[in-house]
Amino acid sequence: MVNFSPLSFLADPLMWLRAVSKYRATWTASPDFGYRLCTKRAADSDISDIDLSCLVYCVGGVGQRCVPSLLREFAAYFTFHCKLPDDGNRSIFVPNYGLAEHVVATCGENDGLIASRRRPDLISCGSDFIIDLRIVDVETQGVVADGSPGELWLSSDSVAQGYWGKPELSDATFRARLNPDDGNVYLRTGDEAFIEQGRLFICGRIKDLIIIGGENYYSDDVEVAATESMVDAVRPGCIAAFALINTDDDRLLV
Repeated sequence: MVNFSPLSFLADPLMWLRAVSKYRATWTASPDFGYRLCTKRAADSDISDIDLSCLVYCVGGVGQRCVPSLLREFAAYFTFHCKLPDDGNRSIFVPNYGLAEHVVATCGENDGLIASRRRPDLISCGSDFIIDLRIVDVETQGVVADGSPGELWLSSDSVAQGYWGKPELSDATFRARLNPDDGNVYLRTGDEAFIEQGRLFICGRIKDLIIIGGENYYSDDVEVAATESMVDAVRPGCIAAFALINTDDDRLLV
């Protein structure tokens, strides 16, 4: 396995793809902004030495919500220039969901980029789960109906024991129980999600929800919209949306 430090990757993102090409890797992973950064840098670089025909799986998301437009942009460019084996029908991308409290990896979607019918801008990040996964109403702590959003709770052997030196926070986060109690203890992820036709879709962080004029907005939605509408003005991964509080009126800052 070859790993790069974040600073090394930002300085020269194409060295990641050159390592894939050199060592004939079949599997690789990056947050979505990494794929976009490579696409952007490749346009002004000599990439004739990069051959990505060896790749079988490209994992996206990696702790962040997958943005399908960035992955498709990468696929279109590198399929044409570097033999990336993605014909547009069978995507090599594996949208992923994970968090540190669950030893990073949680689940992934092996059938490519599958959009939600309810939210076409969201893509599935998992199905056929090997863990106990529930979508829960944060007020009642009961399981919600399929298709309804709620907090994602997990129960598996990969859940960490807790936060170092923070017993109260650990109890609240790592040892939650459903109502009615099913006998299991759950990790509260803090992510809002929903299940649709057996597939998991992540909406965004509950704590990052922005309320403007009584309307709810996910910061991820705002950031993705700004990134896609201002491609030349926004650097990959360098944008944040949040609410401005303690003012006479509600404001959204990007």
